[in-house]
Parts: sequence; structure tokens; C-alpha cells
Amino acid sequence: MSDVDDEGTETEIAPSVSRGAAGDQELRTRFEQLYRDHFTSIHRYAVRRVRLSDVTDVVSNVFVTAWRRVADIPEPPDDLPWLYGVARRVVAHQERTESRRHRLISKLQRHAGLADVPTDASEPPMPDEVSRALQVLRPDTRELVRLIVWEQLGHAEVAVVLGCSVNAVAIRWHRALKRLRRELGVAPRPEGTTARCGPPPMTGVNR
Repeated sequence: MSDVDDEGTETEIAPSVSRGAAGDQELRTRFEQLYRDHFTSIHRYAVRRVRLSDVTDVVSNVFVTAWRRVADIPEPPDDLPWLYGVARRVVAHQERTESRRHRLISKLQRHAGLADVPTDASEPPMPDEVSRALQVLRPDTRELVRLIVWEQLGHAEVAVVLGCSVNAVAIRWHRALKRLRRELGVAPRPEGTTARCGPPPMTGVNR
């Protein structure tokens, strides 16, 4: 079995499994509680970002990393943002792998004269105009919006996931909202009003 490190590189995890077999009951108990508390949230995170056929691999890699680094995981409520940070790196690694796969398939198709092969959708259905508007954002800003709207994280939690300051999150969220309103043709807020720090209710998007 392998893990994905901070750079998205797969590494073997045999030494960590040995540590578990040796029986550190306190760490094992903590990991089991973490798994029970946050499996659904991490699974939902993966479903929204990768092909359904890859969801199990993403979730497994997140919790393998959590097991290896269980002693480093912060106490609740900071444990879930920590897991989201791991999930973000795992998904980035998955996307790089998928991108290489698609380039290879495209090359083979060109040489063999094959028709395009359909692929699974990587995100849940949403209105086309919203999907197009999100695509104009930079990838890190798009992820920030997803974390706030889909995962319902506060700015401090998003800062943990993205590895930036709370102030940077607030600025990027404000700019993203302005850009999305412009793309969607929504009237800007009147002067003197401030955007809510939390996401507006969204309909038609399953949590």
C-alpha cells in the first residue's frame, strides 16, 4: 500500500503498519475515532472532485496518511481541516496522474484514428452557467470557493487547508465573489455593505 506525501509523491507505508502491529493502543484509538468522525466528510470531498471510480482510492490514501501521521494530527476541531489539506494534495496527485493518462489516450487516438472515449464527470451536476463561472477562477481560488460553499468551512479552517493566512482567505473569497457575480451577471452589492463570511444557501447542489 502507498501514501501520498506533501509533494504528491507515492511512498510506501510498511513501517507505519508495523508500528500499528506493535500496538500503540492510544494512537490506534485516536485514529479509529478520527475515521468514524470524518469518513463521510472526506468521502463527500472526494466525490465532488474526482471520478466516481477514483473516490475509494482518494479516501483510502487520505486515511492511510492520517494513520502514518496520527501523532501529528491536531485536536478537534482542527483535525478535519488537516484531513482536507491531505485530501487536497491527494486529489492534486490524482489529477496529475489523470492528466498524463488523458494525454496518452489522446495521442493513441490521434495515431489510431479512434473516436473520443467518454470519461466520468469529476464534479456533481450543477447549472452550466455556474460551472462556467467557476472555471474562470484560478484553481486555488476555485478550491477556496468549494471549501466554503460545499464543505461549509469557515475562513480559519480554509486557511489551514490551503496553508495561508485567514486574511488571505478573506481577500480571495471577496475577490472570487466579485468575479463570480460579474460572470453570472449578478448586480454588485451596494457600497457600504459587506459580504457574509459564510456561504449563501445553495439549491440543487447535494452536500
